[in-house]
Amino acid sequence: KAQHSDMLASGEVGGFAPPGFDLGNSPTETSEKDLTGKRLVQRTGAGTQGIVHSKGAGTLLAASFVVAGATVRHVKQFEQEKVTFVITGQRTGNDADEDLSCAEYVESLLRGEQPDPAPYLLRVRQSREAQLDALKIPLFYRDMDRCAALDTFNFAMPVTLENGHYIIRAVPA
Repeated sequence: KAQHSDMLASGEVGGFAPPGFDLGNSPTETSEKDLTGKRLVQRTGAGTQGIVHSKGAGTLLAASFVVAGATVRHVKQFEQEKVTFVITGQRTGNDADEDLSCAEYVESLLRGEQPDPAPYLLRVRQSREAQLDALKIPLFYRDMDRCAALDTFNFAMPVTLENGHYIIRAVPA
């Protein structure tokens, strides 16, 4: 970031932006900023760590409910026999049910099923992590509404490794 004036540091440790970061990991906060011409460098406690630890993947995508349908369309282009889900929020004291719920929903779509999304999205709202975050993060309820919105965006998020850095660029689906 210090070498590139068009970069902003975004992310969280324990739900809060670390000192010196421009943005936290709040979708509400991010949506209220003009990011035109900016690149985000992101560090999160789970998602970006999962990307770094998935370095052997042939094709790697970041996913969430807001891009679930687009992610499925993107994956189906490759006609893969096997898809592996990396549940990034699992750690001691957290079962990552919000991440697992998304993976199970996407898996159902990949199998050609038409699951009712409501129970999956309810699991996100009722997850242990959500209950803990609700107590400490000021924008939690607005953020939750954004995170638990299905197919808000029509792009997939493939991850590429470029010059030693993991890069995510939106790809229309």
